[in-house]
Amino acid sequence: MISKLFLVLAGLLLSPAGRAQHLVVVGGGTRPPEVVAEIVALGGGAAGHLVVVPAASGDAAAVGRAQAAEFVAAGMGRASVALGPMDADSAVALFDRATAVFFSGGDQSRLVAALRGTRALAAIRALYARGGVVAGTSAGAAVMSRVMLTGAERANPDSADAPFSTVEPGNVDTAEGFGFLTWAVVDQHFAVRRRQNRLLSVVLDHPGLVGIGIDEETAIVVAPDGSFRVVGNRGVQVFDAREATVETRGRGFSARSVRLHVLAAGDGFSAASGVRCMDGVAAP
Repeated sequence: MISKLFLVLAGLLLSPAGRAQHLVVVGGGTRPPEVVAEIVALGGGAAGHLVVVPAASGDAAAVGRAQAAEFVAAGMGRASVALGPMDADSAVALFDRATAVFFSGGDQSRLVAALRGTRALAAIRALYARGGVVAGTSAGAAVMSRVMLTGAERANPDSADAPFSTVEPGNVDTAEGFGFLTWAVVDQHFAVRRRQNRLLSVVLDHPGLVGIGIDEETAIVVAPDGSFRVVGNRGVQVFDAREATVETRGRGFSARSVRLHVLAAGDGFSAASGVRCMDGVAAP
């Protein structure tokens, strides 16, 4: 457990003038202490102020309170909950004073509907631009990318018993997310819900994007240069078709030279080079 002294020092060292912007994208499930500690430290520690945005949840108030308490217990100086209209002066003021934001899980479409086009989302973007940390879990992870998975299936909408059982063009429903990750598309609860077909399909539909499948109890910490490292208990799978040959043939794909990286805690990845490394710092 990170000590209070370390968190105070982190808050001093990561002053608004010197802090580098980071994303912490969590695959859902229980958050291990090291994942929470990353968010706390990058968000300023005991000098920081985190705002929970629980709009994706069906019980936003209760979820927001519980998660705010979780971050304070882990050493965040202050944690607030953003509820109600996201164009309200009170909501904008929260983000103007914050050093970190955390998007809760639930339904990503509900979260996007609550925030898109609002003054609050503009304030969150400003927070990130000035060196704040933007974090989210599950639905809050899905919204990080510009191309966002909605969870719906287009070609096989009645396949609830075996969802995404094919790798098929146009089958994965997407919408516009918040776009903090412009070069990637994020999937979550990845291994436990067997979402490889879903992520591979959307990557082959959008071969210019890197697909990042994050397991539960696991997070990626994304640096400003697009490199990331893996933190937590499980792993991350990366599908990279940027140098692949991709064709559609009827209801299927024909693809060659798609790269797969299987990353464990401590591994890193560089978006620019597509290189995986094992020392926690991705190659340039």
